[in-house]
Amino acid sequence: MAGEITRFRPGQSGNPRGGSEKLRRRRRLREALDAILADEIPEELLTRVSPEVRALLPDGVTFAEMQALLLAMIAATGKPGEVLAATAQILGAQAKPDREAPQAKPEPPRLPPTEERRRDVAAQLGVDLDSEPDPTVH
Repeated sequence: MAGEITRFRPGQSGNPRGGSEKLRRRRRLREALDAILADEIPEELLTRVSPEVRALLPDGVTFAEMQALLLAMIAATGKPGEVLAATAQILGAQAKPDREAPQAKPEPPRLPPTEERRRDVAAQLGVDLDSEPDPTVH
């Protein structure tokens, strides 16, 4: 609209930079993490691993394989909360929500019928609903 302050020149449509800086930063970080996970662990770092754990590792182990082993070890020896936290930490960065999958709508709670609730309240108050009302009481 004329007179509005925009970052675009008149006649220019869309976002000329192709997305927000936040999305570009996320994409760069995700690509960097993926590259690191695919890399082999340097030998100088593997020397710090205990001999028992090192025996379980294949030759040319990657950072991703080490994470998987760590998760398996936590699952075998940890408490359920620790396993969930480790899984969320390891898989959370890799899991992307499926926007095309239909979201299940939560079912509303099933409430008891009105007559049932009325009878429960009457019972708590000590009122007998089945007897005839006393015409002398107003």
